[in-house]
Amino acid sequence: MAIVSGMCWSFKEELLRGTHAFQTDVIKAALYTSSASLTPWDTTAYSASNEATGTNWAAAGQALSLTAGYPTIDERSGRALVAFDELEVANVTVTFRSVLIYNASKANRAILILDRGIDVVVTAGPLVLRNLTIPLS
Repeated sequence: MAIVSGMCWSFKEELLRGTHAFQTDVIKAALYTSSASLTPWDTTAYSASNEATGTNWAAAGQALSLTAGYPTIDERSGRALVAFDELEVANVTVTFRSVLIYNASKANRAILILDRGIDVVVTAGPLVLRNLTIPLS
């Protein structure tokens, strides 16, 4: 199976159609094993197939909190950005390879795939997801 990082192509079209409302929608992060098939061109929605679950990390993942002041424009690059606060979940045991950011309020539509490149193993410790920023240009 292949895992490729990137903004989901379906998400780009949905932005132009006004599907997503980051300030009110529930955006979530789900974890996936190395057996998952996640690519920007084929992934259109959250799926439980090859999802990583474990102690204190359930299927469908965790909700993210929009960072204050976002969405915004980076004045240096002209890029639109959406950023989420650091997510920390205590006492997690799970092994995962990738993260899917998706919109639970809009039919679980896929937004962004983040491939870690290797299996990440967390054993009875905190799971921290940082720097969850989506460049929209």
